Amino acid sequence: MRNSRINYIIVGTFTIIVLAGLVVSIALLTGRTGAVASYYTIFQSVPGIARGTQVLFQGYPVGQVESIELIEHEGRQRYRVELNVRTGWQIPDDSVAFLTTGLLAAVNVNIDGGSSRTFLSPGGKIRSNEPADIFTTLQDVAADVDALMEQAKEMVAEDIRPLLTTFSEELQVVSHRVTELLSAENVAHVQQIMANLHTTSDEVVKLVAELHATRTTADNLLQRIDTVVEKNQGNVDQSLLDLRYSLETVARHIDAVNRNLEGTSRNMNEFSRQIRANPSLLLRGKTPPTEDDGRLR
Repeated sequence: MRNSRINYIIVGTFTIIVLAGLVVSIALLTGRTGAVASYYTIFQSVPGIARGTQVLFQGYPVGQVESIELIEHEGRQRYRVELNVRTGWQIPDDSVAFLTTGLLAAVNVNIDGGSSRTFLSPGGKIRSNEPADIFTTLQDVAADVDALMEQAKEMVAEDIRPLLTTFSEELQVVSHRVTELLSAENVAHVQQIMANLHTTSDEVVKLVAELHATRTTADNLLQRIDTVVEKNQGNVDQSLLDLRYSLETVARHIDAVNRNLEGTSRNMNEFSRQIRANPSLLLRGKTPPTEDDGRLR
């Protein structure tokens, strides 16, 4: 009996602890873990928020939405949203509340803290900014894209189209020139040039082969000359010695030869002078008689 009571006590204690943890977790998730201060803000629309929606201060959870009330504000219907924020959390008086939305994330009320050193008192009003609807943003982006497309069309019409027209005209001129260049006559000339190049290439191959043969012949000739020079090295040396002796002999007798040549030159001059004076010397061989006055008859 005592063991059964102990088991009941253990199970009950465990159940109480689990329930307490669950309550604490729910309280933490809802942001209501203690005393709260109430503030309010006014939105034009409240898509996706209700009682219990989380309130963030620059992304940090500080409370939750307590109630949403439809009111008249400045002649229009607006929504007064009461926010419960942890007691002691200071909110600058220039803070702005707005709704954060996303494709998959839950909607939250986010308070963007200002830079003022003056803080709101509990029950004060927090300025609001209308929620940025993602679909509205997409519509704005689509409108901007349409405007850009219109500007692009205008630019194409005003600037690019004349350039395209000019380019098309120049392309036609180039195409016409290419057509003329590739006419049948020019193609035939090109084919003839290619044939001539082919023939020239064959001739160059033949010329290279002949030059190779000529080089081989020249190499053989040089080898033979080297052989002849090597075999007749003694004769060549003797010929050089004889040439040197002959030159030395000529050098020794060159003065006498010069004197004889000089005398011969004077005799030839005298002989030519006498012939000019009396050509008959070539036939008679003696001097003609002279008159008393010494003149030739």
